[in-house]
Amino acid sequence: MVKIATDFMNRHKWTSETSSPELAKYTEEINKSLKDDRKIRFNAKTHFRQLGLTKEQVEVLIPIRPSGKHEKGRTTLACRQVVGHHESVESYGVMNDPPSRNYLK
Repeated sequence: MVKIATDFMNRHKWTSETSSPELAKYTEEINKSLKDDRKIRFNAKTHFRQLGLTKEQVEVLIPIRPSGKHEKGRTTLACRQVVGHHESVESYGVMNDPPSRNYLK
């Protein structure tokens, strides 16, 4: 990750003064260089910060990606506990009589 970050910084002569729209042009290219792995992306962000870019600039280059845990149609364990005996999260929202073990209180 150090090599990728350093290479981009040197090749494009980025500094803390480089504008966000200018950096945004390279987002796709950087994403192709990084694996789809949170740890690798985090390390790349850290190295860009160490090389002088601001947090905002780094977020433009390497945007936050959803973790995949909140896919539509899936419920988490905590959500299932709250919903209790209802068939789905959607039915819980429209029920007049919520389950007796309401964990949100």
